[in-house]
Amino acid sequence: MEVQGLISKVMRSFDLEKKIENHNAISKIEKAPKYIFPTFKEIIPSANGKPIMIFSAPGAVGKTTFAKYFAYQKNSYYWDLSKLKLGDNTFIGTVADCFGHENLVGILQRLEKGEISFFFDGFDEAEMISGLDGIYNFVTEIYKYVKKSPHVNVIFFSRTETVEWILLSLEEIQESESFSLYEIDYFGYKGALDFIKLVLEESGDTSFLTHVEPFHNVVNKIFNVIGAGLEVSPEEIWNHDISKSFLGYSPVLQTIGNYLAGQNYIEIQNSFDGSQVKSGLNVISDFINSLLQREQNKVINSLRENINCPARFDGWEMIYSPEVQLKCIVTYLDSKYDSTSIIQFIQGEPWLENAYMEAVIQFLPNHPFIRKGDFASVSFKDYTLAYLLSINDFKDDAFGMIKKNDYTFSPLFAGYYSKMSNKKCLGIHAGLIYDSVSSKLQYGNSQLLTVSKEKDNEYSLDISYEDGDGQINSFSFDCILSEETPLVFEKRLHNAIILIDNHLKLGGGRSFEVRDSEISCSDLHIDASDITVNCYEESIVNIVSANYNQITGNLKVRKLGENDFNVNFPGSRRYPWSEYYNENLKMSTLEDNSFSDKLYALKLILTPFRKHNKNAFGKQHEYIENIIVKDNSNRKLVFEKLLRNGVLVKSHGSPMYELNDSKLQQYGINWGDLKSLNMNEKLEKFLS
Repeated sequence: MEVQGLISKVMRSFDLEKKIENHNAISKIEKAPKYIFPTFKEIIPSANGKPIMIFSAPGAVGKTTFAKYFAYQKNSYYWDLSKLKLGDNTFIGTVADCFGHENLVGILQRLEKGEISFFFDGFDEAEMISGLDGIYNFVTEIYKYVKKSPHVNVIFFSRTETVEWILLSLEEIQESESFSLYEIDYFGYKGALDFIKLVLEESGDTSFLTHVEPFHNVVNKIFNVIGAGLEVSPEEIWNHDISKSFLGYSPVLQTIGNYLAGQNYIEIQNSFDGSQVKSGLNVISDFINSLLQREQNKVINSLRENINCPARFDGWEMIYSPEVQLKCIVTYLDSKYDSTSIIQFIQGEPWLENAYMEAVIQFLPNHPFIRKGDFASVSFKDYTLAYLLSINDFKDDAFGMIKKNDYTFSPLFAGYYSKMSNKKCLGIHAGLIYDSVSSKLQYGNSQLLTVSKEKDNEYSLDISYEDGDGQINSFSFDCILSEETPLVFEKRLHNAIILIDNHLKLGGGRSFEVRDSEISCSDLHIDASDITVNCYEESIVNIVSANYNQITGNLKVRKLGENDFNVNFPGSRRYPWSEYYNENLKMSTLEDNSFSDKLYALKLILTPFRKHNKNAFGKQHEYIENIIVKDNSNRKLVFEKLLRNGVLVKSHGSPMYELNDSKLQQYGINWGDLKSLNMNEKLEKFLS
């Protein structure tokens, strides 16, 4: 759908006079930001009587820029919810504070008539600050004042995973749909070209205007090489979801633009003509490394020109190396641009050290990774932090900075982390990877997290997700778990199977949401002010643990929906868990017992077939064979027996598995026994 068609659905807003000109959260956009239009998908169409328009977007596709552009076009007011603590600040209270209490009645009347429009952004950040209850109360309050509006006059912008919560909030309070839903899609070919041109223009390089053909040739060559690395032909690059979602992704295009800035297009094209096919992520990583090497050369050349160097000095490759640059960048930004904070990384010979420090202080503020006191690109931020989390002497510092600055990640982070860590992850980093993959999801897609014990003290973490074509992709890691590095998820856990005999921590001191998840661990740590358990549709949540530790006091637990929520751990007979206590729930873990091992394998294989969000993954043979069964001997035995006895059947002409319900009954396999790990006579015979 074209952007102008969307913009025309919203009336131009009546002009309001602000009482507080520089209000933290509400601003009038005085100048339209430069914006390259992506395409839009219409999920739920707009119509008369639908006052709310919602834009869903994967992470880092430019929703904030679009929100500001849209607000400018409609003479309207942009709300940055990351600057409000929802709950402490109500919608009506904030309006009165900004525009004057004496004008409140008139503003509410105009809202009801559709004559004033407001654009709300920053729901993802608001969720971290205010929790899900804060969002729910804010959204439902807004609806109360605009539900009679004949025109669209409230527009929400959010990442896909938080949009689901906004929709749930609206669906709870009204019978008929009051909202339309659109998704900001990735750039097409023309948008991608225009975006790269904008990046070059902002860097001061406009040579693409005079070297039109070489520019198009080199960009097309880069697109084709990345497409080949993604196993997509040049003809299909902008039609196939796996390549369009990578090449049409703004952080990738920004990296390409920064790489091309100031370069000779023909030389770059020739370098690709002889190159081997690489994955898209490897090409982008190479571009980023080239930028780091360029900056290193600038500093080295400056030093060589300005100081006398001993004839036999051969340590130039250590001066301002990529690793040193990344440490300097993240520390400099974290310290709010204190140049003395980077002294610890600037080491060299006595004759070199002072000049080296002066050169870095000169070049660092203008580093291509830095713009306006922040990371210049999500891609640069994700690359920097993934790299530093993989370095033993800096991973704790990097993790602390992530926590301190509430950094959020794009889908690129998971790929960078996987590449740099050689597919190994610490448990405390699991939530970062999980949130990164979640940010890739488009509306209607789902993902499945599986954490399981392989043997002894070895664990695997797998995050599988659907792409736009319905294909299953995954990130797989060897996961390192211990009391010092527990498995940690801070914001949410959707569609998860966690069966481990180790430590699990849920929450980061704020709200936590869990949905459609099977959790079994030896030590459960809860660090949340409140937990929302989403049991709508077919969603079921089971949590069992041998030990329990609640870090925060006055924990609130709220269940939404009619489906099952069961818990069993020390203290779960007491408030706030007592309502959900189930004594039949048992831990799922490997023991020194062949039947226990096989029952664990059976539960792991069949659980993805049980629930609606997992069902798509359970049916996919790649997920069952490559993620669950892998080369685990017990799982192979159980899986082969399920196939041999017709419990699992591969669909004719399709790489999908189906469960045969009559065979489940014949062999004593039922969901109640799997949940409570009971071994009936038929099942014991089947597994023997």
